Amino acid sequence: MPHRLELTIKGTFALVTMMRNFEDEINTVSNFYYSHSSKRKSHLDMTAEKLKQRTYALNKIRKVGWAASSARSIRGVRRNLPILFIDLRSKLKEKELEDSWPEVKGMLNHLTTRKFIFLLHFMSDFYNTMSILSESYQEDTALLIGKEKSRLNLVNYSIKSKNSYGPEVIEMLGHSRRYPALDESDIDSDNEVESHACNVEEFLTSEGKVFWNDEELTANRRQRENVLETKNSFLEILL
Repeated sequence: MPHRLELTIKGTFALVTMMRNFEDEINTVSNFYYSHSSKRKSHLDMTAEKLKQRTYALNKIRKVGWAASSARSIRGVRRNLPILFIDLRSKLKEKELEDSWPEVKGMLNHLTTRKFIFLLHFMSDFYNTMSILSESYQEDTALLIGKEKSRLNLVNYSIKSKNSYGPEVIEMLGHSRRYPALDESDIDSDNEVESHACNVEEFLTSEGKVFWNDEELTANRRQRENVLETKNSFLEILL
């Protein structure tokens, strides 16, 4: 049964392009810091030390692996993200990294999109739940009624997640700010433009500026239109 759950999750990812791309972006970060010389990871550690913060492992999401492993990979990027922003920007200024400049710039552009930030927190909630279910299925002594309860929890979670969100997404929204799109009268005015925390729809679809942890995030029109629709399609396929 645990293997079936893992295969269902991986099979669902394979059917949804945006989710496959998300996994690729997580693995790109891991490859950048671990698949080359140790200087890149050392540079990240020094950046964290200057900020008096710690770094977490940036592991790949495996094509075959338990949900708990994928949860750790996503959690590592999420916890490191503010440090990654600073580290990658500092690398763009270093002349000795001219050969990898396009790679660094491309990765930074991906990490600072609203789509990626939302999926990072949404999938962190998702895999935290899947890890609990997977571990319950792995228990040899688990009663059949207990496993059926776990299956129902999965169904209920998927249905609920279409209209509400877990603690990671809620915390993300608490650290977000949205500034409305300005017209010419607003630009010419001396009045300060007020911001407010976002809900999910505003975070993903607003035409104004959106910040997360003081980082301005980008979003093109296609991303704004497709993320919520894709998230719901992913949950429907999972069921």
